[in-house]
Amino acid sequence: MPDHNDESVLPIPSDLYLEVGEVQDQLAELQSKLLDLQHRYYELSRAPRSLDVDTLGEPISPLHAAQLTENWLSSADSNLWRASEQLARARAYAGRLKLTDHACEQREHQLTQRRPPIDRTR
Repeated sequence: MPDHNDESVLPIPSDLYLEVGEVQDQLAELQSKLLDLQHRYYELSRAPRSLDVDTLGEPISPLHAAQLTENWLSSADSNLWRASEQLARARAYAGRLKLTDHACEQREHQLTQRRPPIDRTR
């Protein structure tokens, strides 16, 4: 009998659906952290006399540096919201997928073939 260990075993669609949900949860956590950073940089920009900048790059005022930081964080936040929407749409379709009965049987057969035989001694 030929060895089919090199054949790829199809993933279970419901498992993938759950993984997309995990990515959504991680993205929501990232969005929350980003929002917190935006608020904290906003606090800095409200105290411009307490800020200074280094002399390593082009000259910039501390207030302008804080405002640009806020702007770029806001842009990143917008991109994350778009990603969140796209993941929600992907998950809606992912939730509709399932393996056919034949594909399930074939998958189980492949997994059985991959298991090492039990070594029995007398």
